[in-house]
Amino acid sequence: MNNRKISAISTDSFSSEIETELDESNEVTENSETINFSRRTILAFGLTTVAIWLSDPILSLIDTSVVGRSNPLSLAAMGPATMLIDSSIFLCWFLGISTTNLLASTNPPPDGKSPTTPTQRKIIQTALSTSLLAGLFITFVVSLNAVGLLTWISGAKNKALIPEALTYVRIRALSAPLAVVGMVCQAVCLASVDVVTPALGVILSAAVNVVLDVGLCVYPLNLGIGGAAAATAMANVASSLLLISAVYRKNFKGYLAGEGRGLLERLTRFKSILALPTKAELVNLFKFAGAIFGVIVGKLVCYSSLTLAATKYGVSSLAAHNVLLRIFFFFSTFGDSLSQSVQNFLPAVFTMNKDPVSRAYKRFEGFHLACAGVVGVLFSLISGIVTSSKAGASVFTTSPPILKLILDCAPFLAASLAIHPFVMIMEGAIIAKRDTNYLLLSYGATFATLMASLRKASSLNEVWAGFLFFQSIRLLQFGTRVILSRKKEVDYS
Repeated sequence: MNNRKISAISTDSFSSEIETELDESNEVTENSETINFSRRTILAFGLTTVAIWLSDPILSLIDTSVVGRSNPLSLAAMGPATMLIDSSIFLCWFLGISTTNLLASTNPPPDGKSPTTPTQRKIIQTALSTSLLAGLFITFVVSLNAVGLLTWISGAKNKALIPEALTYVRIRALSAPLAVVGMVCQAVCLASVDVVTPALGVILSAAVNVVLDVGLCVYPLNLGIGGAAAATAMANVASSLLLISAVYRKNFKGYLAGEGRGLLERLTRFKSILALPTKAELVNLFKFAGAIFGVIVGKLVCYSSLTLAATKYGVSSLAAHNVLLRIFFFFSTFGDSLSQSVQNFLPAVFTMNKDPVSRAYKRFEGFHLACAGVVGVLFSLISGIVTSSKAGASVFTTSPPILKLILDCAPFLAASLAIHPFVMIMEGAIIAKRDTNYLLLSYGATFATLMASLRKASSLNEVWAGFLFFQSIRLLQFGTRVILSRKKEVDYS
């Protein structure tokens, strides 16, 4: 899974002073309240969010391309390997979400300009220390049980994949602690309205990964899947260190004992920042993320079930599925950014006017639906061009059987991407209205429907037909809920 959406499910992560104006030239006044949402502001926020979230999909696409062109078996092995390690890290996203919510609820909230308060620094310390423990737990559990977990994911028919997948997982697991800590640091930056630092982290991560992939996988070392894992791990480490440095500089510098440059002073500062949280602090951190954690698990289970289904049809099918899924995750980021935008800006609309069908809400909704249409059509076409021709698909593999499977599944991938932005807008609106219990029930029902569809599948083509059905069911459920809830006032008090 992609390690994205740190604060995507937070409804209060934007500064209380945010200026919003739906019409760039005309103000909209509702009940004597002015709502200033500019389309330019929304677009700038969405595009920056995309840039931040693209890091992991870019790294996965780079790894897939480099490994797939050299060894089809390694390409197939990356499917279960990335599913295991990425899913393990993805489960920790609730830490970033809780951090964003807690920081946004402080008074005044962080704005990136004023000094942080003692309460805010304590929230950050608790989150960082908890994330480090979570990352160490992932390293320990995944490394210790990698063979069994990979065998379960790959299936009995694909035992030949285990050695290759094991190499990838054990190398990537070593970087899990810094990857999870970096995720929380990214949440801190976004809560402070700092999108520049995470964007720089993405650029650094991509640059390191490309350079190391070439050096370790292509020339001169030719280490294969192990080199790809090392390149991704080092890219994550580099990005996380940049984020940690920024969080320290902006939130802790000048407030901790031992501000000298010596090794002892540096270790003292590091220890104080990562002090173990108390039970009360842990409860305060986790109380925001209960329902959202369930939503994350629901998504993870649904996506993982696709990979598990693909394992039944052999190495070539699993390799093709891995390519298709990496492409989907890359382009779906643009739709996910619309969900983030809805979650961050929609509460401000309802705060000014609780009427769920106010003029401001209709403009806001119309603008996002128009963006969803553009994003859906554009990236559906691009993905279709890439995966429906041998020239495009050969970027990822030169194996004829794998190429044929990719070409056969291309229409389902394109259709799924066309629907995805609308799905995410509806999901974002449900979360912004804090209707998370419905979301939990919805994912439970969707998973049951998806599993029934996958049980009937007899080929990779039918697995991806099931994925399109999964997207359609989500759109129907979320869209119906949003339409029905238009009659209800939204109360954030």
